[in-house]
Amino acid sequence: MRTTKPVSTISYNTIPFLELKLEELRKSKIISFWTFIYHKAEADEKKDHIHLYFEPSKMIQTDDILEHLCQITGKFLDNGRPEVLCCMNMRSSKFDDWYLYAIHDKAYLTSKFQSREHFYQFDDFYASNVDELHFKVCEIDFTAQNSVKQILEAQKLGITFRDFVERGSVPIPQIAQYEKVWTLLHFGSTWRNGRDGHD
Repeated sequence: MRTTKPVSTISYNTIPFLELKLEELRKSKIISFWTFIYHKAEADEKKDHIHLYFEPSKMIQTDDILEHLCQITGKFLDNGRPEVLCCMNMRSSKFDDWYLYAIHDKAYLTSKFQSREHFYQFDDFYASNVDELHFKVCEIDFTAQNSVKQILEAQKLGITFRDFVERGSVPIPQIAQYEKVWTLLHFGSTWRNGRDGHD
């Protein structure tokens, strides 16, 4: 894919290798900003992985970046071939969505009818510029998750769904949707709304 837009991918590289290679791309003015976070495997995933986001400085060919990020470990697989750690195909990405997913923000995931076991925070990120990352996070519009946050708060207070509805907190035509979200927030494990994991 040829693009000038921000890109994200799943990486299986080691952290030191990925930092080194991303810095090479930044210093060569191929990308202007990068950030990533290490995720533990969820119940439906086979291995730990990294969520990577970066912004190109110019038109890039993502296949070239993927090749640059291939890591030969020096180990060999059972079939005798050398072990190579790579990234999955890259996709255009919006920072807001990428970041909220990367931290497994409960309200964001619930708005997509999903849930996860593991949760993350700002300090878990690696970035080419932490101040730039902080600025981008501060610009995220969280208003889309307000209704989910109301549900989370009600559940913390021990309010039942029936009481929540009786308070007038739910528009009548949306009761079924709110009930699904309410139930999902109690689920507490990995759910991808019928989708498979990364592996």
